[in-house]
Parts: sequence; C-alpha cells; structure tokens
Amino acid sequence: ANLQAKFTNREDSIRQLKQRRAVLIATLRRQTYGYLLAKRTAAQARLAAAERPKGVLIRYRELLRDAARDEATLTRLETERQALALEQARKQEPWELISKPTLLDRPVAPKKGRIMALGLLAGLVAGCGAALVADRRSGRVFSEDELQQLLPGPLLAQLDPQAPSGELSLLARGALAGSHRVALVPVGLAPKAPAVQRLLSQLQHQLPHTELHCSADLVGAAGCDHQLLITSLGSATRSQLASLRQQLNLQGRPITGWLLLAHQPPADAAA
Repeated sequence: ANLQAKFTNREDSIRQLKQRRAVLIATLRRQTYGYLLAKRTAAQARLAAAERPKGVLIRYRELLRDAARDEATLTRLETERQALALEQARKQEPWELISKPTLLDRPVAPKKGRIMALGLLAGLVAGCGAALVADRRSGRVFSEDELQQLLPGPLLAQLDPQAPSGELSLLARGALAGSHRVALVPVGLAPKAPAVQRLLSQLQHQLPHTELHCSADLVGAAGCDHQLLITSLGSATRSQLASLRQQLNLQGRPITGWLLLAHQPPADAAA
C-alpha cells in the first residue's frame, strides 16, 4: 500500500509484488484444498471403518451371550468341585492302624451253628403261633379230644372211606342191628360229598333191610331209630358244633353216637 502511494502500477517493484501475491494466493489455495481433501478422505475412512454389516453385530451379541453363559457354567462347576473336594476330604478315615492287629485262629463271629439254631427255633415258634392264630380265626376243630368234648354222644368208630374196616361191620351187627330207619347227619361235611356217599354205600351193604337217611336236617332225622353224626377233623367249626348241640337239645332225642372219618375237606371247600 505504501509503494502504491509512491509509485505507479508500471513500476517493476509493484509488478513483482503483485506477481508474488498471485503466486502466494494460488499456493495457499492449492494447499488449503489439499488439506481439506485429506481431512475429508480421513473422515470417510474412519466412517467406513466404523460401519459393520448387520449379521456381524448379531453374531457379536451371540458371542457375548455364549461367553457370559460359559463363564457362569465355569463358576458353578468350580464351586461344585470345591464342595466335592471338601466332602471327599471329610469322608476320609481320620485314623489309621499303627500296629498289626492280632487275629485268632478261629473266627469269633458270626457263629453259623448258633444262627441256624436260633433261626430254626424262631421259625418253629413263629410257625406254631401262626398256625394257632389261623386255627383260632378259622374256628375249625382239628383235635379229636376237642371233638369229643363238643359233640354229644360217644365216638363209635374211626373210619376210612377208602379202606373199609371191620368196625363198620361190627357197628351194623351191634348198635344198628334190627333198625328200620337210620339217620346219618353230616357235621361240617356236605351230604353229597364223595366220602359221605361211600360210607352210605358201605353201610347200606351191611344193612340191606334198613332205610338210610343222609341229611343235615334234624327234623327229618327225628323219626329214625338211630341218629349217627358224621364228621372229620377240620371239617366242622366250633359255632357249627354249638348250634348242633342246641338243636339236639331242642329235638329232645338222644343220638346213638358219632363217626369220625379220615380228614376230608370242609363242606364249603368241597362245594
């Protein structure tokens, strides 16, 4: 500005300064453009580097979840391992032998003979007790002595229907001789039972002229000359025998006696 006040535009110094100014302006413009272009390129590069595809982000989140889950599992397993190690350490024997034990020539226990004897005795007692309880619960009479106490009249004979004996013949020729009607009253046995029918057939053979009446009905047996009770061990119950004695007392007629057959199934079992 000072030179322009003193000189005209044709002066060499003024022209040189203007040329220098134009060069500096062009240089500054070029450098500024290059700097801004470089800054824009760097910013675009950073923007491109920051961008990620959608699938990559989803996979990244999945990996984070897997890592967190694996870490939690690892922590739990380590805790369980420590607890197991403590439990195993607690179960270990806190003592140990410091000397060799002394062993006897013969074992002290268990004594097999004593165990077998005690087991046999206990089984025998338990079996007897169970049999007694079963006998009491069933109410059946399995003893001949008890039958003689509960049944009225004498025991005339013990018979085996499978093998006829002379006792039946003696009975037919003795107490039943000359009888017109004889009543056979089964006690605890079915009148149609095979054993009762065989006995009836054998007695009919011994008394061909005698009418034999086989029934548990005491009303029909009241008109007969003789009344014979037929039973076997385990067939009649105590309640049946008590009821029979009561009915005979009401009937008012004595019985001739009773016959004991070999063991037969009870009437309900035979039916």
